[in-house]
Amino acid sequence: MVQNRRIIIILGLDVVSDPVDKIGDPQNIDTAAATNAFSAAAPAAAPTQTKPKTEYKPKPTAAPVMQNSSSANTVPISSLNPYQNRWTIKAQISQKSQIRTWSNSRGEGKLFSMTLRDDQGGEIRCTTFKEGVDKYYDMLEEGKTYLISRGQLKPANQQYNTCKCDYEMTLGGDSDISVCAEDIKVKINYSFIPIKQIEDTPVQSNIDICGILKTVGEVSSIATKRGDQVDKRNITLIDDSEAAIEITLWGDKAAQWEAAEGAMVAAKGLKVGDFNGKSLSGSFASLFEVNPDIERAHQVQAWYQQTGGASVQSLTKAGGGGGPAPRKTLKQIRDENLGMGEKPDWVEVKAFISFIKHDATYFYVACPETNKKCLEQGDGKWHCEANSKTYTDDQVVRRYIMSVTTNDSSGVQWLTAFNEAGETLLKHSANELYNKQVNKDPEFEGAFADACFKEYIFKLRCKMETYNDETRLKCMIQGVTPVNYTDESTTLLASINEMMAR
Repeated sequence: MVQNRRIIIILGLDVVSDPVDKIGDPQNIDTAAATNAFSAAAPAAAPTQTKPKTEYKPKPTAAPVMQNSSSANTVPISSLNPYQNRWTIKAQISQKSQIRTWSNSRGEGKLFSMTLRDDQGGEIRCTTFKEGVDKYYDMLEEGKTYLISRGQLKPANQQYNTCKCDYEMTLGGDSDISVCAEDIKVKINYSFIPIKQIEDTPVQSNIDICGILKTVGEVSSIATKRGDQVDKRNITLIDDSEAAIEITLWGDKAAQWEAAEGAMVAAKGLKVGDFNGKSLSGSFASLFEVNPDIERAHQVQAWYQQTGGASVQSLTKAGGGGGPAPRKTLKQIRDENLGMGEKPDWVEVKAFISFIKHDATYFYVACPETNKKCLEQGDGKWHCEANSKTYTDDQVVRRYIMSVTTNDSSGVQWLTAFNEAGETLLKHSANELYNKQVNKDPEFEGAFADACFKEYIFKLRCKMETYNDETRLKCMIQGVTPVNYTDESTTLLASINEMMAR
């Protein structure tokens, strides 16, 4: 009832015949009710003759089409709304999270989340609670198709929901989920924007992009605020807007990433952040397609084949400052007086490693919680001034801080490498090499020897610094990747073509 009037919501209808003549003498329900009330109070009138009603006989129709039981009475995800009481969807699980638990003043419980997609392009985030976790978690598998019903719908919280749907679904122990006899081919609807447009996109927005995979960083493990360890990996995409952006992958997506540099990647459901300029972050619900056969991918691929991505400007600033990092030689760093200004300069160089200093300290002892330097107490214990906690030698971690000699065709330059760069170059953590050093394992020296005379692309932060009244140029490695010779050849060809066109 709305304003004391009955409303019927039609959720679906089927046409069973062609138009027919009006049956009888239909009247408005409100007018008829008022007339009946008046007639009950008035004296009965003399009966009148009425015309006999013509019996309605519908025209014969074709026999109904038999449907597979797995498809009967299902509705597309895009049609779901909270006003529907009974519905069944046929959907494929695109992503499924790990089980999480919570405990607060109202009680405790557990949950997991899924992203459901159907063959009509619909998608919806689904969260299963308590009894539903025990009942369905082990049964549900990514990539398989299920019939799902008896769930609740509510408006989606767009801050945490990357799906293009106005609602999100909640399931419990009384929900009904069964395996579908036939799999569906999921249709993914993208809403791509050029990478350059991310400059003006509000933080926390969810976006889709398509670009060439420019760099793939090494996977690393970091400690969360809850004390857990989570895998992390940074990748960089570029597109025909001549812009690049860094994307952070987390968890299984970081650990299981297989796409190589130069591949085409379509990414869906990335969140915009303002860390180091503009950057993107994936979540468990983010979707990545490698080399998709879609129009946008073909456009970006054609641009990349023509230009090699030579004039790309990065929206993500290295090391928390600076801007784009143009390619320079080691000699140009000094000839152009880079690092002499008030702000540091950021450059990219291609160089060989000729030596890594390791006869003295090549690491520092760090707090396992803050990564800050710890002070030795003299009794096998270490104290962190950042959080005022004391740790044993087994609890602290060792992190790289090394001096690296690099050479290119123009000259030589000392660089400073920190932990992530050190792990990339030496293929071992600082803790692992420290243990080899203590045990006099020959693999300790072998790790440093193996890292030399290999060519890398270094992203550097250059700044003049004064130490002990001596001012000198300090170049710190902010990123390091092995040389992709295919990409380098493409870039060189594009540069040659540009010079010849002048």
